[in-house]
Amino acid sequence: MNRVLRTGVFLGMLAYSGVSLAQDNAPSAEDIKAAAEEFDLGRRSFKAKDYVEAAEHFESADQNAPSAAALELAIRSRDRAGQLERAATLAALAVRRHPDDQTLKGVSEAILKRARAELHEAKLVCNTPCDIVVDNKIVHGQTAAEWTVFFDAGNHQVRAGWPGGRSADEEIVAQRGGSSETNFEEPPEEKKPDPAAAADGNTPAHSGDAASSPSDHGVIARPHGWSPVVFLTGAGLTAVLGGVTIWSGLDTVNNPGKDKVQRECVGQGTSCPLYQEGLDHQRRTNILAAATGVVGVATILVGLLATDWSGKPKQALVAPPSRKAHTSRAGIEPWISVNSGAAIGASGRF
Repeated sequence: MNRVLRTGVFLGMLAYSGVSLAQDNAPSAEDIKAAAEEFDLGRRSFKAKDYVEAAEHFESADQNAPSAAALELAIRSRDRAGQLERAATLAALAVRRHPDDQTLKGVSEAILKRARAELHEAKLVCNTPCDIVVDNKIVHGQTAAEWTVFFDAGNHQVRAGWPGGRSADEEIVAQRGGSSETNFEEPPEEKKPDPAAAADGNTPAHSGDAASSPSDHGVIARPHGWSPVVFLTGAGLTAVLGGVTIWSGLDTVNNPGKDKVQRECVGQGTSCPLYQEGLDHQRRTNILAAATGVVGVATILVGLLATDWSGKPKQALVAPPSRKAHTSRAGIEPWISVNSGAAIGASGRF
């Protein structure tokens, strides 16, 4: 399925899911295109039974352009991967976001029934819309004032984050079959120094303030486009294949060599062992040349169409490492997968 057709199909899914493209926060054409690409990669991974990777792709599709179709497949993928806590967290989001979708509701309620018996259900409430990070894994979904998250039994660190690097931490002690509610207050914004006062030398120093050194902290970011590492890996593989192809071509010409074949295969025809050896070498060279061409073209397309060369995150959530409200940031590691199609994401997605 080409890009244009795939984008059209996904746009149809958006309309069927009841997502209004006339809303102020409606996905852009680029978002829909990116969502369609992720959705297609998710279907491929799902068919290959790589359910964790499939879930990552479906969640990325839903993040770019929210839809019931992508969310349902993300739930099914997490469940088949044995990640009931993540499947249930997505199911709670689905019930809240798509209350009239009966198919999605049926899938979600079945997951939630199992989860409430085996896991801990936590309601997280922010006094203003926030993002949630659990054990350094960002919870999937758009910024909201209320979240429902499921946990395995044990202690878990939960962080609510707001723009400007403001956040608040709490610890949740999860019990099997238990439930809880935790409230978060948005910290006040920091006052910016008065430029006039700074010019007069009246601005107090804050050498020990964490806010004075934001570069010391990590950033949780939602990637947009593939990492240049994917392109560089493809370029390296193309170079290696090219070198092997050149060697094979030279070996084909010199081993056993035209003169030797003519000299030792007189009267034997094409059944001569030396003649057959030469044919084998020629076939090997042809296969290597074709493989080099395919990898080279794919690498060029990745570099031109799918690689994010800017290195800038599409959307960032800044959070501190401690339990109190700070301006420090909690980092997560990016991941790159080349399995049933190349993919990129964050290892901290919950």
